[in-house]
Amino acid sequence: MVELISVSETEVRVRILPSTVCYQYKTGEITLGNSLYYMSMARTPFTVSSTKNKLFGLGCYSTAFLLDSNGNYTTSCTTKCETRENIVDGICYGEG
Repeated sequence: MVELISVSETEVRVRILPSTVCYQYKTGEITLGNSLYYMSMARTPFTVSSTKNKLFGLGCYSTAFLLDSNGNYTTSCTTKCETRENIVDGICYGEG
């Protein structure tokens, strides 16, 4: 779901709920899922700001990504958790 917060000549502010996938660890069964949100800014004068927008992935084996208006990959953040000891609470510094 995309919620319009405000519009001005120079900025559009929206709120997008995070994509979610929950699964049972032992069975792999998906119990709750809303795994993809899509919002196109094609044919608008607006772009994604590198200073005001944040891209993040939360959880284990998750990928958050941005595509440009042509559908080309621009950047992503991927999480993985090999063991419980590998899980670090903090910031993902990646490309972009």
